[in-house]
Amino acid sequence: MDLSPKEARKAAIVDNVRSEPHWLAQYIAIEEWLALDGDLNQQEAADLVMKDPSALGKGLKLLKLLSFSARQGILENLQNPDSYDLPEACALRLRELATGRPDDQSKLESVLKVILVRSGLW
Repeated sequence: MDLSPKEARKAAIVDNVRSEPHWLAQYIAIEEWLALDGDLNQQEAADLVMKDPSALGKGLKLLKLLSFSARQGILENLQNPDSYDLPEACALRLRELATGRPDDQSKLESVLKVILVRSGLW
């Protein structure tokens, strides 16, 4: 196939998302894809990765609230086969802690640390 670098990256993201990666990795890939392609909207992205648009919107909102270290904390625990995998539904509930204040990310990171520490993961 003759693809531009941008088209090749989009094709790789779609392929990876459809191959059922961890929920967080999937949302990060879609977030990256939307940032890469300014012409693509959330509905089109949801259609391409076969995900419910409202679920995708909730996941993308959660990503805005997760700091880099919070994202890493969730993903790193997957390296341990005996680790607790934070369910997507539980993580999405963390959005309810956001108040629209600048400290939302640090607040969510603190809560996430408590969840993962009590599970022996952080």
